[in-house]
Amino acid sequence: MSFELTILGSNSAVPAFGRHPSSQVLSLDGNKFLIDCGEGCQLQMSKYNIKRGKLDHIFISHLHGDHYFGLFGLINTLNLNGREAPLNIYGPPDLEGMLQSVLGDYSHRLQYELVFHGLTMDSAETILETKDCRVSTLVMNHSIECLGFQFEQIKQKPNVSTEKLQALGIEGKTIGQLLAGEVVKDLEGNTVHLEDVTLPSSRGCIYTYCSDTARKPENIQRLNDTDVLYHEATFLNSRQDRAEATGHSTAKDAAWMAKEAGVKDLLIGHFSARYENLEPLLEECQASFIRSHLALEGHSFELSTEGLKLV
Repeated sequence: MSFELTILGSNSAVPAFGRHPSSQVLSLDGNKFLIDCGEGCQLQMSKYNIKRGKLDHIFISHLHGDHYFGLFGLINTLNLNGREAPLNIYGPPDLEGMLQSVLGDYSHRLQYELVFHGLTMDSAETILETKDCRVSTLVMNHSIECLGFQFEQIKQKPNVSTEKLQALGIEGKTIGQLLAGEVVKDLEGNTVHLEDVTLPSSRGCIYTYCSDTARKPENIQRLNDTDVLYHEATFLNSRQDRAEATGHSTAKDAAWMAKEAGVKDLLIGHFSARYENLEPLLEECQASFIRSHLALEGHSFELSTEGLKLV
């Protein structure tokens, strides 16, 4: 089952040096989840061959414009393209009123249903569960109410032991019957159930998106099972004063969170427009957490329980 992340926007509030505000797409077995929707998002989707029609769920972390100003144009484009399937939007409760205000009478001309899910902003909760993925929130430490999102891949197939099957003499179509939940017999005529030949289920990959936030140690426990962590790193540590004043993190803060949580890989983004060259941010991260990477626009990463791989 494929689990892939594409970076559409990785800058902070001001577009600069060809970088755009926050937005990324998580693809899971053909389904696409849009995480934040900054200005220019749909242009980036076209540039990097992301099919808008595959989007069914959009997650907005908070109500600073660089995380949702692209949403209104995207809603319109989907309508012009003849979308019919419902579109689910998850975000701060006040976003619903903004959508109604901006769309106005146009909302009555949408050919598809816009389904809004207002999120609890002061506590974590599970907000979506499909057969392939479970999505939960984390509370960030920002200048306004802000959430992060955790995506947990759900594996459907049981982890069957080939060695156990061989030892019991179960083969061919009998394996299929066992997987279908039927009771079968081994070579000696003993009853065998599926649980008799399965290993403990290997969990799916967990990807956590920590949107705008200052360092928040209280989230470490929630991050313990995370394989790949995206954490904002707006400033270098030399601007720690500015980071604290605005509710943001430095690259050193992001690396500390990743190291304390024991994640496999760290992606950093939400770069300040003061930095044209991003290498110093990466170097600051890697000084204490070597498996750190820049969330560069257009890059796609394959996510797994082993970490990430650039594709």
